[in-house]
Amino acid sequence: MFQDVEVFVKEWATPNPGPSSGNIEPTGPFEVESMDFVTHRPKSERWNKFLLLFQNMFTGYVMCKPMRSTTAQDCAEAYEEVVFRNYGANSEIRHDRDPRFMSRVFRRFSEMMGI
Repeated sequence: MFQDVEVFVKEWATPNPGPSSGNIEPTGPFEVESMDFVTHRPKSERWNKFLLLFQNMFTGYVMCKPMRSTTAQDCAEAYEEVVFRNYGANSEIRHDRDPRFMSRVFRRFSEMMGI
């Protein structure tokens, strides 16, 4: 799993020195977070076969959560555990419009927080 993260960071998580694609650039750490899955991995010893990545768009800092499934509930719990508990709520969360990241995830997170 470590090698998968290392390859992803080297190939995909490097900052783009070009102009912004139209998104507002973050002005501080943990203001804007991006989320994405690495899928189709062999099962680990703990039966995890997905890797949920969170990248801080200001610093480039990457946090990973190995996961067994990609349900809305699991994504919400992973965000709470990896990002929210350590750094608080982000102003914006960017994703690739994957159905797992649509409103169900954030609805579940709101329910977990009692909002």
